[in-house]
Amino acid sequence: MNASKSIPFFLLLLSGCGCFFDFTPPEITIVSPEDGETIYGPVVLRVRVEDKCLAEVEIYGNGDTLGRYVKNEIVDTFSLAEGVWTIEIKAWDRGGNHTVEEINLKVEKLPAPLLISPADGDTFESIFNNVNVKFCWRGVEGAVGYEIQIDNTPDFSTPMVDTFIYSNSFIFQFPSKYRIYSWRVRGKDITGRWGKWSSVWGFVTTTIPSRYSTGTMKIRGDAYEN
Repeated sequence: MNASKSIPFFLLLLSGCGCFFDFTPPEITIVSPEDGETIYGPVVLRVRVEDKCLAEVEIYGNGDTLGRYVKNEIVDTFSLAEGVWTIEIKAWDRGGNHTVEEINLKVEKLPAPLLISPADGDTFESIFNNVNVKFCWRGVEGAVGYEIQIDNTPDFSTPMVDTFIYSNSFIFQFPSKYRIYSWRVRGKDITGRWGKWSSVWGFVTTTIPSRYSTGTMKIRGDAYEN
């Protein structure tokens, strides 16, 4: 009788140790990014690992450990240097089974913003002492902010404006006397890495002589009756 009672107990014991009789390796799905994708800025890695007896998940970048996890869903951000990377995901379960999946990525700086206005060669005229100029550019995906530089020389050796802003537009007041200015913009990602500089565009500010003040004056290229 004791032996007959020990069978269900033994089966119960086995059921609690089911992972030791598991011969199915974990299933890894790299949700994003895609294999061969070019990444600008930080790499946001999203991975799904499925196994009822999952023990550990490790992430490698070019052979070096990036992180270790014990969870079924992985979402993390890695700041990787520019270049080509092989990202490996390795998963083990408590039955000793393991799986490896990998993707190849190219990491680059944020691309250069595309300038919108003032257009290259624009002239800003005014009969007043100052003229406001609004700078606009197309935002870059992955940028958390932008550095804008403005100078009266095209090499930006001593920029009169060098500031960081969190939008893709900027207004600055210039003396309306005749002068040629250059401007450019670059983005910055969440890891603090700078992107590529935009093209350099130039514009001119000038004062309309007082003898023309009773006619038509131009402000930002638009005509207004005086």
